Amino acid sequence: MNPFSRMIPILLLAVFAAGCRSASSESREGHDVRPDVDGIRAADAAMATSFFDDQARRGIEVQRSIFEYHFRPHSAELTSLGRKVVLVIADALERDGGRISVQRGVASPDLYAARIIVVRESLRAGGVGLERIVIEDGTPGGRGTTSRDAVRIRSETRLNDIKIPDGTMLSPSGGSGEVMQ
Repeated sequence: MNPFSRMIPILLLAVFAAGCRSASSESREGHDVRPDVDGIRAADAAMATSFFDDQARRGIEVQRSIFEYHFRPHSAELTSLGRKVVLVIADALERDGGRISVQRGVASPDLYAARIIVVRESLRAGGVGLERIVIEDGTPGGRGTTSRDAVRIRSETRLNDIKIPDGTMLSPSGGSGEVMQ
């Protein structure tokens, strides 16, 4: 065998090894990327607070009330919290329509009328058709029940025994089983 043919495999191995070394060093340089710490913190904060924000939004939607503390003292100007509450209520009213309660508190009749105008205009700016809503000074969350009725209902529920069902009950994994008494 000629000496040149013996050198070809050795040269090929040397070139291959040099090529691997340069590719690996280049790939290491390309992976020297540092994570965006601010982005990670923002994502963590969003994940931690999103559940609470959702609960607060749902509570506002159910209650549909604007209280005295949503306005600046002795003024018809909404606070930043008041503006946020009105926007959440506007979304719910745009979808469903209904009633909204603006609590009068200790406001004079003129101040209360001015607050109603501000809420009405804020809802209109939020896309709510004012013909679909009623603004009143009612109880938060709707009419509710009188205390006399609440006491009567509570006493009736205490007098009624809880009836334990009998028969068969479906199983989530399929089939059914007897309900024990």
